[in-house]
Amino acid sequence: GGISRKVTKGFVGVAGIARQYFPSEQKASDLELGTEVYVTISGSRVPFIVVDKSHYTGIMLLAKNIYATMAFDSDGTLYFIQSDIFKWLNWTFSNSIGSVARARIVNSTFCTNYSYRGDYKTTCKVFLPSMYNMGFRNLNIISYEGPNWDYQSFQSALGVTWWSMSANVKSSGNAYYVLANGLGQHSSMENKRGIRPCFAISRDSIIDADMNVT
Repeated sequence: GGISRKVTKGFVGVAGIARQYFPSEQKASDLELGTEVYVTISGSRVPFIVVDKSHYTGIMLLAKNIYATMAFDSDGTLYFIQSDIFKWLNWTFSNSIGSVARARIVNSTFCTNYSYRGDYKTTCKVFLPSMYNMGFRNLNIISYEGPNWDYQSFQSALGVTWWSMSANVKSSGNAYYVLANGLGQHSSMENKRGIRPCFAISRDSIIDADMNVT
């Protein structure tokens, strides 16, 4: 009598190097934090990282690399949801996601005012990580813009600057971004910086053998 167990992942030798492999398919809920998956955007496979599994209705994915470069807002605003970048994410970018993966994206909710009040919550599908999501504290930002994500290694230096969703509430037209070395800073929203879109997919989303969201 052997023991029957479900194999969720393993390692194989490739040219003398252990390579992680996965079964033919798996549910998004079975993915480990930091796992890299792929989403089809404008016909190309774009890598995303699993950054949170416990604070949302779905599994939170963050673009591994800079997807585009643009200004936060052309006129200056106090709130991310009023910004040019928010509109771009939830229209142009969202519509460029392949129909199969786009159907897997679920709504996420975060606070958009100084205090965490229910009437100031915003629900959308695509956004940018907040400084709170990334573990930054003691900044001039809205008191609670979502949870501290389970996985924080994505903060490592990318060599370029990239926007968060966090506006500087004490300086109109000013927002926070991540420096090339992984630290936080703020500047005019009119400056162009990189963006790393994020969104949550349903927990029962299927990830195929090539790690594509299907």
